Amino acid sequence: MLRSCSISLSRTISIVLCMVCLTTSLYSAESGDSRIFARVVHSDIRPRSVSIYLRMNPAGCKDLPTERANQTTRCYSEVWKGLYLQIFLQRAIQVKDGVFGVAVDFSKDKDARNIVLPENQPSHGISSDQIDAFHFRNSDNSGPNEGGPKNVNAPQELRNIYYPGFSVEIRLLEFDISNTGLGKTPAFGSLSFLIVVKEDAIDSK
Repeated sequence: MLRSCSISLSRTISIVLCMVCLTTSLYSAESGDSRIFARVVHSDIRPRSVSIYLRMNPAGCKDLPTERANQTTRCYSEVWKGLYLQIFLQRAIQVKDGVFGVAVDFSKDKDARNIVLPENQPSHGISSDQIDAFHFRNSDNSGPNEGGPKNVNAPQELRNIYYPGFSVEIRLLEFDISNTGLGKTPAFGSLSFLIVVKEDAIDSK
């Protein structure tokens, strides 16, 4: 009788342990593994190459350090030693929700005090390093920016910018523009893009 009770108890413990292991296994499978690789180094040997993936909304960048001051929010990331990507999300009084533009800059320091100027962009007016929502809307904000009399002559989803010592390719991947319609200022509710920074080849001569 005692032996029978001992066997029965042993089987019960074994069943409970199996259930616990199964439950733990199922929980681990259900919890999953979700990651975003915001910065990928293609080559850390000169000439260097780095990709930075950005997802942003009016509050800032989701995967980069973010600082906010007045109407501007700054996000930043080290590209390589001595070079930083600086992203400025710009707001306007007439835009209640969203940002009307995103400035893409590079600096030699983390605090953006020593900005590197592009070589192939105008100092004023429409440029590739300034991504504005109106670039993707027609002249009266009544529809998308397409060919025709209402076309806005602005860079679109692929932009190439050249700096002293390196070049940058910007690929817009997805955006959501709000505040559309006549007499309104379009604004980004969300925006994601990929920036590829390539160091110029070193002249061996």
